Amino acid sequence: MVALPVPSNDPSRLAQLGVQQGRTRVPSAALTAALGGTTILPGREHEAQEIWRGLAVRASGGDAGASEDLMMLTALYVGRLGGAHQIAEARALTKAALEAVTLPRHRQEQLGRLSRLAVREGVADAALEALAAMTVDPPDIESDTELRVSAALVATLARDGKSVLSLLGQRGGQIPIDEAKRGLATVLRANAHELLGDVIGAAEVLKELPHSSSLGKEREPYAALGLCSRSADLYGTLVAQVQGAKPAGLDGLFYTGVVITILGAVAATIAITLMIDDAPHPIADIVFPTLGGLLFLFLGPVMTLAGIDNARQDVYVRKHGIPRTARVLHIKDTGGRIGPIPVYLLTLEVAGETGPYQAALRKSLALPEANAIVGTELHIVAHPEKPTVILLDQ
Repeated sequence: MVALPVPSNDPSRLAQLGVQQGRTRVPSAALTAALGGTTILPGREHEAQEIWRGLAVRASGGDAGASEDLMMLTALYVGRLGGAHQIAEARALTKAALEAVTLPRHRQEQLGRLSRLAVREGVADAALEALAAMTVDPPDIESDTELRVSAALVATLARDGKSVLSLLGQRGGQIPIDEAKRGLATVLRANAHELLGDVIGAAEVLKELPHSSSLGKEREPYAALGLCSRSADLYGTLVAQVQGAKPAGLDGLFYTGVVITILGAVAATIAITLMIDDAPHPIADIVFPTLGGLLFLFLGPVMTLAGIDNARQDVYVRKHGIPRTARVLHIKDTGGRIGPIPVYLLTLEVAGETGPYQAALRKSLALPEANAIVGTELHIVAHPEKPTVILLDQ
């Protein structure tokens, strides 16, 4: 068992950290304008490097705003250096940022990243050295989470599940965790239960993830640790059960299109039969089935293909979507029904990277649930290129 820094779990301190939860950190307006967006755009890496150097100079001179932007730009850069062969480059950039940043919170983030990079390489001594330089009981949730998650990774490297749970809690919500690292904390917590022999409990913890794809995203950088190697399959089974074994995601539009196509074929068959029949028939008996059949044979395949496109998009969003939270602003009864249950159009305010925006989705709700849902928070996934295309997290 390794000697780790132990932050206080005093209830009053945890309550103070808890009120800081839910904040999403986004690049400042100045940094967004300089980068031309909220990320480092392809082809503009050289510009971003110049911006980074300028921010480092200003931050070294005590400019707290520049230090904040430097911290954000460093995180964006390191996020692009995800490969194992790029750890040395990520470490060098982080060390340079550590020398320049001004605020204690900014230093804590760089030290936490250095510790986690060392864990990825399996070098416990370097990880512990970075941890030893961190503030143990910081007042802000970002710094506290940096320490807890980084220390939990070192404990995971040592296969010390008890220390992980002491740092992160037995279940989500017991220890306040910053939004940006909540997914990783959940996976580490689940892995700790697995290390202690509770595979079923680990799978239950994984159900706290904001999206089923989050497990793979959080495990990938730490593949050498073998996180949740046994509970991951059980978690996948639980998710499939919740989703009702509907992997293709085919919606009502597809099935309606199939039915209309069949009806069109039937109508066309009737019209052709009447036309080749030797017995005389009123012209209307031939014209109406013919026109109806042609119209349905046109509309049916169009609707079927649209349903397939929707299903493909759903699968893409499920796999590559960005987990977000959204607040229900208002609902409207669409008049549709799934059995006896009404289908509502929900207008949501989504917490986006550059600020809140509105999007909508349809959901079947029983009347008591519909009456209570306005103002509540939902977990969704958003299309990475089309943020208004959203799905409820399953």
